Amino acid sequence: MSKGLVIVYTGNGKGKTTAALGSALRAYGRGLKVALMYFLKDSNQGEINCIEKLDGFDYFVFGTGRFINFDDIKPEDLEPVKKGLDKLKEILENETYDMVVLDEVLITLYYGLIETSDLLEIMDSRKSTHLILTGRYAPSGIIECADIVSEIGKIKHHFDKGAPSIQGIEY
Repeated sequence: MSKGLVIVYTGNGKGKTTAALGSALRAYGRGLKVALMYFLKDSNQGEINCIEKLDGFDYFVFGTGRFINFDDIKPEDLEPVKKGLDKLKEILENETYDMVVLDEVLITLYYGLIETSDLLEIMDSRKSTHLILTGRYAPSGIIECADIVSEIGKIKHHFDKGAPSIQGIEY
């Protein structure tokens, strides 16, 4: 049995989570058991309303429910991320899912909430589980480890004009 693929969606453009969810939905449609793990985000994500209706497509939330000030990271900011890593270890050890999406995990690396070496070690323990990692600032170690890397670039975004997040578009 070969190791599962590592797929990375990174860059400053909108659509990294959307791309990962599209891949996950395709896998689910082919009979794979899928999990979505949210790092830093809360459960106020529109796609959860659909995922909850799909047997064999699970989600886990490892966010604080509030915006993290990355210039002033507090111990309570680290707790959900650590729980997320522990859950990932358990999932990979037990081969619970065929595919796991680690949404926004890359930004946790950038801000030092997770050490890249720790995540790489956990990822290396996977057997046939495919992993999809999303977020800005993918470090070179993750890119090197990955089988597929797509960079999603921003050309224009309504945020640039000061527009707020729109339900159904951004979350």
